[in-house]
Amino acid sequence: MAGIGSKAELKTKLQELDYGIEDKDIQFILEYGEEFIGDSDVLSKKLGISEDQAVKIVEIIQQDVESTNQLTAEIKEKIDKVLEQHPSITTHKIALLCEINERTVNDYLKEKQEPEIQDE
Repeated sequence: MAGIGSKAELKTKLQELDYGIEDKDIQFILEYGEEFIGDSDVLSKKLGISEDQAVKIVEIIQQDVESTNQLTAEIKEKIDKVLEQHPSITTHKIALLCEINERTVNDYLKEKQEPEIQDE
């Protein structure tokens, strides 16, 4: 499941529902939850919970995915702005300027097919 530090938040939200879901089932939801968007009936059967409970869980998962996607878009925009202003900047400096970790910068640059710029 995609997420930038959101698994802990998602886990807390799921535990707060107080549906009697076991930790192993919460781990399952964290790992495969996105696959159940639109299939709450399958999730209901898998976890042995009511359809209404499964719908609520799927809504929480969908909100998490949407907020993660929004955050990802904002991070990519920040990186692009820094690259525009400083074309030969190192990935380390991009990470510092954008207040994100260097791995995220490198992953995005790979996605864009741009070579990462190493410190000398």
